[in-house]
Amino acid sequence: MKEKSTLIEELGLSIDSYDYLERKGIDTISMLFLSDLYRT
Repeated sequence: MKEKSTLIEELGLSIDSYDYLERKGIDTISMLFLSDLYRT
C-alpha cells in the first residue's frame, strides 16, 4: 500500500484516478510514461 500511495503522490493523481486507470489495465510503467507526456 505504501508504494501505491507514493506513486499517487508522485504522479499527482487522486486515488479515484489511480483506481480508474488500474481498472482499465494500465500498468505502472504506462502510467509513468503518460504522466511524463502530460507534464511536457
